[in-house]
Amino acid sequence: MVKKLFFSILVLVFIFPFSCTLSYSSKIEPYFSEILTGSPPDNIGEYIADRGGWILIEFWHYSNKYWKVTLASEDDIKEIIIYDKEAKNILWADINFLKEKVYKHNFILEFKIHHPQEVLNALAHGAKITPVMNIDIETLKYSDKYTIIKNYFNYEKLPPEMPSNLPEKPIYAMYDNYIIIKALPNFFCEAGITIQDKLYFGYPHPIPIV
Repeated sequence: MVKKLFFSILVLVFIFPFSCTLSYSSKIEPYFSEILTGSPPDNIGEYIADRGGWILIEFWHYSNKYWKVTLASEDDIKEIIIYDKEAKNILWADINFLKEKVYKHNFILEFKIHHPQEVLNALAHGAKITPVMNIDIETLKYSDKYTIIKNYFNYEKLPPEMPSNLPEKPIYAMYDNYIIIKALPNFFCEAGITIQDKLYFGYPHPIPIV
């Protein structure tokens, strides 16, 4: 009988963590499949371990009328420039415009997380490891009605003009020594709030908070 276990992965995105669990035989060439999110199902098996990583996305708007978007992980840094003139009706701060540009530039969040020893031992003994992704409230040190996993990653169907390699939902592949998780960022923002609302000194320009 194959023993069922689950592995919790804690990752920071937008300075935001989630936890994860896994499922695959490391002796077969891995492929990407949708990862479970939210609370682990009752029949998922026994908790085995957790492991973490991080990814940060920064948006900076410049007076030369462009955004610089930086995607930084433990292994790589990517940057793109988005010009205000590319936006329809000069709506350069529109969240849908920014998301479309980021997706078309293949800004995929990719986590490479090495297995802890408990997972390596379980795989060596033929156990079935199932990954589950969720928010790690203890690491985040914050919780409210908005701190749910679907506010941070895309789960919506993508339009046909988007690159075909984009994951519509978070996906994973299990390897001998690590797991790869891929997801698209979801821009969860408060509408109608600008930097003036958060400053304690005078500032004349309506820079949006993204």
